[in-house]
Amino acid sequence: MQKQTSIKRLLTIPALALALAGGVAAPAQAQIPALLPYIGTVEPLEPMAIDGIWRIREIDKLIVIDRGHGYAVEGWVHALIWRVMPRHIVLDDLRELGDGRIAGRDLPLMAAVTMVPIDDYTIRVTAHGLIPVTYHLELVEPGSGLQPGSSEEAFDPADSGNGDWYSSDDTPGDTGAAPNDSDESWFPAEPDS
Repeated sequence: MQKQTSIKRLLTIPALALALAGGVAAPAQAQIPALLPYIGTVEPLEPMAIDGIWRIREIDKLIVIDRGHGYAVEGWVHALIWRVMPRHIVLDDLRELGDGRIAGRDLPLMAAVTMVPIDDYTIRVTAHGLIPVTYHLELVEPGSGLQPGSSEEAFDPADSGNGDWYSSDDTPGDTGAAPNDSDESWFPAEPDS
């Protein structure tokens, strides 16, 4: 009987720590940019049927999927201390499988992913990491050739009320250096009222 109680106490400690961490936000100065590549530092792959602007339902943030890579339009905090910045690659090496699924990697979760279209507007993404995670992508705007610097016209969120988010100097040869905080052209603009 005493052994069962000891095991329950040991299992309660991580659960309590996790519950407390979920309810306490990290101070703003403790959040550092995630160690993720920027979209200008990778070569685009082949165009895909899922190229377009997607919203991650569970965190309500926009990403662009374009020619094998998914990158953040809006920043967010990941794991309480990492800050995913706009233009950070969050999905990489996306490739269509023969059965309609898509395989790739989720860089913030550091896991392989399988993407399964539920319908024309929703994709279920399962990250196969130490702790499996499932989230959903909801289509905001379909498109192809969206990466800034491509021959196609880049996505302009002003059309959807989100303001300009990309820098005019984004090119495939971009070094991906973190922006200066005073460079407001790099961050999402506030929508006009």
